[in-house]
Parts: sequence; structure tokens; C-alpha cells
Amino acid sequence: MLGDLKRIHTLLDDGADPNAKNARGRTALMWAALNGHAACVKALLDGGGLADFQDKDGRTAILLAASKGRDDCVNLLMDGGATEDPTFTNESGETVLHFAANIGSVARVRALLAAGAQVDAKTNFGDTPILLAVKNGHADCIAPLLAGGADLDQTHNHDDATLLIAAALAGHPACVKALLAAGADPNARDNDRTALHFAPRMHPGSAACVAALLNAGADPNAKDNLGMTPLMYGALYGTTIQCITLLLSGGADPNARDGNGMTVLMLATLDERLTGLPNKNTRELVKALLDGGADPDIEDSRGNSLRSAKDVPEWCKRILRDY
Repeated sequence: MLGDLKRIHTLLDDGADPNAKNARGRTALMWAALNGHAACVKALLDGGGLADFQDKDGRTAILLAASKGRDDCVNLLMDGGATEDPTFTNESGETVLHFAANIGSVARVRALLAAGAQVDAKTNFGDTPILLAVKNGHADCIAPLLAGGADLDQTHNHDDATLLIAAALAGHPACVKALLAAGADPNARDNDRTALHFAPRMHPGSAACVAALLNAGADPNAKDNLGMTPLMYGALYGTTIQCITLLLSGGADPNARDGNGMTVLMLATLDERLTGLPNKNTRELVKALLDGGADPDIEDSRGNSLRSAKDVPEWCKRILRDY
């Protein structure tokens, strides 16, 4: 566990059994592989360690290494005669292909697919290998997984989210572009919203996701069951000014109203009006929306507009004097 290579050499020279197991059925080789101590893995293999021993849970050294993304250890173990069972599934429903896709190991993804790994196997939570690759931003894994038969149009069994929605929500533009290039529908919905509803957040890649979706034909005025558009969610969650600008230039209606008649401007200031806590980003969002054509005099279903609302912050009142 500590990666003490000198101690390992000493013990092996003194006749220690490299295949002795602890109460969990794990050998020193398993612990070295799990913790990524590649030099120790090599020393133990050279000292007679057997690579295909299993612990009490049925895990071998190579499976333990793969679960943590220890590719250097995996390679050493395979060179030492270890075999990687492409059909292995742990108690969480994860396969070795899940492990490889989760860490973005393209070479191992290809090798496992060639060895017969089930490309759309689901974990107990419903994650497939390609979904894990998308969630973690491993765009290079998308093409080989799709070529291996992964379903581009799959939806998560808990929330019906598409792969494209998962990529947009996580703020991974390379994955968004790869999925769109493969033919993903930019306007496909989960049980309610499109990827563009989820894209305008505060992630470093959010603006690039918004741009890619708009360029692919995503509808900037699509409404969910609450009557909310992507621009409204961007305003409500406090997204970047760049995302707001992209949506407005892409045709988003700055004066659309949700099911309660609330406008984008009202939603942008909602959090501050409710909590009283100042937020510099909110001020910038309001300016960007006003410059983009948002009307502060549009009334909601109760007859209130942003300009007439009693709880409007003083800074907002000052800004509105210019509009």
C-alpha cells in the first residue's frame, strides 16, 4: 500500500511469499496495482507474484488497477500474463469497459471492445460506458464506443437524459461537438428539456457548448413544462455574460415569459430579490439582457414588472433609469 520498493526487494530476497493473502484475500501485487505503484508491481511479478489470483470479491490485480485508472500497472500485469475479463461485473454493475471509459483510456476501450466487452452495459445507477466518458469529458472515447455499437440516442433510465444533455450539463464542448458530429439531435429532450436548457451554466466550457448547440440548430426558444427557455435558465442560474450574448444573438427571445408570466429579467434578479444578497454577476446579466432588448416594463401574471416591483434592489433601479 505504501509503495516501499526497497522493502519489497528485501522481503523477497529473504524468502517472503509474494502470493500470501490477507483477510480480504488480497496479495501484495493486488495492493500495489490498486494504488498505482508500478515499480512495485514489476518487482512482485519478477519475484513470482501471480497476476490472476482473485480476492474474496473475485477481483484480480488487473481489475483493481483498471478500476483506478492505473494504466501503467495494467500494462505491466498484462505483460506478466494477466488476463482481463471483458465480461467482469462488480457489485455496482460496473464492467472493465466502464472503468476504461471513465478515465478516458482510448486504447483500453478499443482493446476491450475487440475482446467482446458489452458496449451498452449499465451500472446499477444506469450509466453506460459512453455516458461515463461523456460525463467526464473524454471526447476521444466517443467515436470508438459508437463504432463498437453504443447507442447514440440512449437515455438514462433515471431521468431520460440524453448523452448530449449530459455533455452540455457538465460543460464539455468537445463531447458536445463529437456527439453532434455523430448525428445527435440537438433538440432531443429528456422528460422535459433540451441540451440547450442545461448548457448555459458557469462551467469554463459552457459558452462553447451553447455555441455548438446553436450552430447545430438547437432551438433557443424551446420551452419546458414550466414555460422556461434556455435564456431563462441561464438568467436564473446566473450564467456567464458570454452565454447570454450567444443565446440572444442566436435568436433567443429576451421578452419571453414563463408559465407564471415572469420574464428573463425578473428571473435574473429573483435570487437577489428573495435573499437580499448582492451579486455582481446579476448586475452584469441585467445590463446584457437590457442591451439585448429585454423590456423591464412587461408585467407578470400578477401585474408586476421589474421596474414596478417593490423589492427591486437600488442598483437595479439606477440601471433601469437608462432604459
